[in-house]
Amino acid sequence: MDKDTKSRLRVLQVGAVPLWSTGGDSIHTRELARSLSNEGIEPVVLGVPGPLPPDGANLNYKQAAVVPYRFMRQLSWTLSGSWAAIIINWQAKIDVVYSRMEPGIFTGFFASRMCRVPLVVELNGLPSEDVRLYRPSNSALLRVTMWWESFMYNHASGIVGAPGYIQYIQDHYGIDENKCRVAPLGVNHEMFIPMDRLKCLNSLGLSDVPTVVWSGQLAGWQGLDTLVSSAELVLKQDSSVQFIIVGDGVRKPWLEGEVRKRGMVDSFMFVGMIPIEDVCAYQCCSSVCIATFPGDRGEIGTISSLKTLTYLASGRPVVTTLMDEMGLLIKEAGAGDAVPPDSPEEMAEAILKVTSKSEEEWKKMCVKARKMAETRTWGHKAVIISNYLYEVVGRCRPSA
Repeated sequence: MDKDTKSRLRVLQVGAVPLWSTGGDSIHTRELARSLSNEGIEPVVLGVPGPLPPDGANLNYKQAAVVPYRFMRQLSWTLSGSWAAIIINWQAKIDVVYSRMEPGIFTGFFASRMCRVPLVVELNGLPSEDVRLYRPSNSALLRVTMWWESFMYNHASGIVGAPGYIQYIQDHYGIDENKCRVAPLGVNHEMFIPMDRLKCLNSLGLSDVPTVVWSGQLAGWQGLDTLVSSAELVLKQDSSVQFIIVGDGVRKPWLEGEVRKRGMVDSFMFVGMIPIEDVCAYQCCSSVCIATFPGDRGEIGTISSLKTLTYLASGRPVVTTLMDEMGLLIKEAGAGDAVPPDSPEEMAEAILKVTSKSEEEWKKMCVKARKMAETRTWGHKAVIISNYLYEVVGRCRPSA
């Protein structure tokens, strides 16, 4: 199917996320849907109940009810999501199903088979790696998850994902590269923009001191041990540094406890969960933004991180770990640094190198950071994915 000569492609975009939540998965889903609609695509998003849409929201969003318990949630989503997909297909005459890869959930596969249309799987993580890391004693669950992953990769008509994820499934599951399409993660470069640091500090009532910002979900897979340990080392060298933590999560009480135990309360500010449109102002208060991904999350260069891209789009130097697929690119571009994972000493050293830069050197790093983000927008990602969706539909339904 040629996007220039045929009617707009109708895509059922499936993901068990509340579309208007502030979580990274929700942001990813709605930003992609918005951008696809500008590329000859008519997306219908199928998700789960959550916050009400803001005024003026114009995405075609359908919800499937779920039971809010771990295993019942997966089962109820599979059943109610599959039924919702039948109704959506009947109403909208879907051309292709675009489904997020989520552990234990077959909704995308069922929707594809029931609607008799191609299935394109979006890699937004590595489910079997998550099981291996965070439920290491559950060998049965790991085997089932690996089987399910292999099944989905092999039965999908196409697979889309960031470079690190695509390379991983090719290496570990033997997936043909011709079946895959690399589509780097995008960022909203209109929501995240460089702003004057002093103005942001003043507007938020903060002091003009070297400031380190970490944002995201406070969870075990974020490398919080490295975060708190590197902060302790930084403060031993420069007690004026302020750390700002933007976000919330199950590990927040632990992190707050560690900060108290190590005598760093006066140097830490916990902002909590805030609207996504307000995050940029805090990031722009920073001298440097950091990500602390641990080494047990797969392989070097595997992690595709929305937070890293929002840092860059905000025009701030970034220190991340080599687990981040952007790590080496950031280092080579002179927009920050990438250090080995689980190394507080090297993380602290990299942070201090940035905070000790002259104003002129620091501003040059800021410009380089923003420049990196300008080629990683949701629009860029949507162009790749929309072209691929038309290609898959044309290949699977040549008479269309």
